[in-house]
Amino acid sequence: MVGHATIAIFSVEKDLHAHAVAHELRRRHGATCHVVATDRLFDRGGLSWEIAVDGLSRGRLRSYDGVWFEVSCLDAVWWRRVNQPLREDDRLAGPDVRDFVQNEWRAALFGVVSDQFRGRWINRPQSDVLAGNKLYQLTAAQNAGLRVPTTLVSQEPPQVREFCRRMGGQVAVKKLHGVPGRPLATVILTDQDLDDDETIQMCPAVYQELVRGEQHVRANCFGDDVHAVLIESPLFDWRRDLSVPFSPHALGSATDAALVSLLRSLDLRMGVMDLKLTDDGDVVWLEVNPQGQFLFCQALSGVDLIGACAAFLIQEAQSPATNTSQSS
Repeated sequence: MVGHATIAIFSVEKDLHAHAVAHELRRRHGATCHVVATDRLFDRGGLSWEIAVDGLSRGRLRSYDGVWFEVSCLDAVWWRRVNQPLREDDRLAGPDVRDFVQNEWRAALFGVVSDQFRGRWINRPQSDVLAGNKLYQLTAAQNAGLRVPTTLVSQEPPQVREFCRRMGGQVAVKKLHGVPGRPLATVILTDQDLDDDETIQMCPAVYQELVRGEQHVRANCFGDDVHAVLIESPLFDWRRDLSVPFSPHALGSATDAALVSLLRSLDLRMGVMDLKLTDDGDVVWLEVNPQGQFLFCQALSGVDLIGACAAFLIQEAQSPATNTSQSS
C-alpha cells in the first residue's frame, strides 16, 4: 500500500457491489471507505455545505453508517448508483412530496460533490450518461475497431419492416434506456410484432441483426484490465437463466486492447461490456454499461472481481488527480 486512500461509494442501500467492495477496500488495503446510500438520504444520510466568512466553500456528507466526512478529503469517488428513486416511506406522503424531496437531495448531493471533490471520478457523471447511450456507444465501438451488429433505431413502421427484410427476418429488439428497477429482456422480433403499427410507433427502439451463437461474454473492464467471463447459454438473452456454465475467458490481447481503447474514447474508467462469440469464432461487441453488475459473474465463475475492482479503486485513488473539473 502506497499511502492511505479515502474513497466514497455512492450507491443504493442494498447494492451488494458497494458493500462488498467497501469491505475489501478496508480489509485488504486499509483504506477509509464511506458508503452513501443514495436512495435513503432522507433518513440515513446527511449534508452540509456553506460559504464561510473567508469566502471558501466547505461541504460534508454523512455516510450510511452515520460517519460525517469532508468531501474535499476524498481521493476517489465511485459514482455507482445515484439516480435511483428514493425508497418507499410513509413520510414521503404522495408523489408530489416524494418527487420534491428526491429532486432536492439529488441537486444538493451533486452540488456538494461537484464543488468540493478534487480526486478521481469512477466514472465522471456526464461521461456515464453519454457513454450509456446506445447510439453513441455503438459508433464509438466501431471506431475502436470492434465489430458491432447492423443496427436501426426508429419508430417508423416502414423503416423497421424494410430493415427486417434486409436482415432476412432475423432481428432482435431491445430498449434504448428503460426504467430503473424494471429490467426488460432483449427479444427476437416476430411477424406478429411487425404487424402492429401502433406498438412500433409508440417510441423508438433498437433493432439489430440477430447474432447467432451460444457463447456470450461479459467483459468487466477496470481501467486497463479486462476480466472476461464466458457464459454458455442457448438462450438469446442469457440473463433469463443463470443456471448455465460460467467460466474465466481470455478474449486475446487484440480484443482486450480494443476494449480498453473504447473505454478511453468514452471517457470511462470502468465499464461492463457484453459481447457475443459467433459460430465462426468472431467477436461481436453488443453494448457497455458504465456501472454494470458483476458480482453474479464472480459467484458463478470464480473470477475475483471484487478484489479486482477494489485494487483498481485503490490505484485510482493513489493516482494524480488529473480530472479536477470533470463534474462541471
